[in-house]
Amino acid sequence: MPMPQALVLLPVFMLDETLWDQVIQALPSYYTLHPFPLCGGDDIPAIVQWIRPQLPKRCVVVGFSLGGYVARQLAADCPESVAGLVLIATSLREQRNGTEHQSPIQQKLTKLSPRAIRAALHPQQGDCEALISAVHAMGERLGPTAWRCQASLSRTGIASATLHCPTLVIGSRHDRIRSLAESEELAQQIPQSTLKVFEASGHLIPLEQPQLLAKTIVEWLGTTADTHDDGGNT
Repeated sequence: MPMPQALVLLPVFMLDETLWDQVIQALPSYYTLHPFPLCGGDDIPAIVQWIRPQLPKRCVVVGFSLGGYVARQLAADCPESVAGLVLIATSLREQRNGTEHQSPIQQKLTKLSPRAIRAALHPQQGDCEALISAVHAMGERLGPTAWRCQASLSRTGIASATLHCPTLVIGSRHDRIRSLAESEELAQQIPQSTLKVFEASGHLIPLEQPQLLAKTIVEWLGTTADTHDDGGNT
């Protein structure tokens, strides 16, 4: 059967739901869109449990970077709802966060610095003040409480090889935060996965290449079947 037209959107570390605004504008109007913040708990399983009752009956979950870890956990915990995954600039690699793994300077941080934002952009976009200002504004809206919560999330024990839904992995050749090798590793580990490489973007793909991202998702959804068995098997 065709893939569902309900898309759940999960953002990156310290960016809010407005991250998706240009992507949403570029998507066909027949899609129903459900952007969620990364909140509702102090670990990824708790965030998943907060999102779970709000999920559409059947949906595709789009997770960007940290949101990709949450998306994988959603697919593992809610196979009856998650028909497919789109994993953008994210990773298979585990990361133990929390203050015990941070330097004293890191523990005092509460927002992304301009230098960190520039490092997340394609080298040719590093001086784009509009993008830098947009990212800074999102971090300001979320505030220090969200920073402390998201910075403490442990990215360990998240399912990959046991996932059974079709998955599109999108990586960027010029991503200095999550390397293309990490996208390749993720695609190799997930059984029903397809890898798409963006050539002209840094890490912040939804902000740097929103039209191309929307087009890529729509094309993949149009050629991918929902493998869900209504009898209860996948």
